Amino acid sequence: MVNLKEPLWSIETHQRVTYVGRTFSGALVVKVVDDPNDLCVLCREEDLENIPSDRPVLAD
Repeated sequence: MVNLKEPLWSIETHQRVTYVGRTFSGALVVKVVDDPNDLCVLCREEDLENIPSDRPVLAD
């Protein structure tokens, strides 16, 4: 299980995301960090991982 309080990495889209919430069906809603339109997307928890410490993370 991923730590939803930490920055996340979307395996499917290869983007940094942050946790927003869950739908009634249990799907995760995440916000794409680097998207200028600030999109929120639905995803499965299996498609997210916490950003490993060896992966560079740019400041917002």
